[in-house]
Amino acid sequence: MAVSQQKPSALKAALKAGNKPPVVEVAVPAPETAANAPSRLPASRIGKRALTVHVPEDVHKQVKHLAVEQGRPDYDVVNEGLNLVFAMYGKPECAPRKKPRGS
Repeated sequence: MAVSQQKPSALKAALKAGNKPPVVEVAVPAPETAANAPSRLPASRIGKRALTVHVPEDVHKQVKHLAVEQGRPDYDVVNEGLNLVFAMYGKPECAPRKKPRGS
């Protein structure tokens, strides 16, 4: 849309004559909310929450060694432990598990 380059005096005269300046509509994007925001998470993390636990160094090493011995990721060993705790307290197992390599 071309904008008229009128002198201020011509603009004043046009406004006095009852001419209204043109209305310009500008598209404003909707604010980003949780519902319409694009996910910045990898697909493997959608629907999951982080649970950070601080453990002694020897516990960390032992989980890592078990994971290597079993051919599984370390988080799978931890999830197996969580499922055992859930079972001990009569709760359903809900921590996701991966199958060991070669199974």
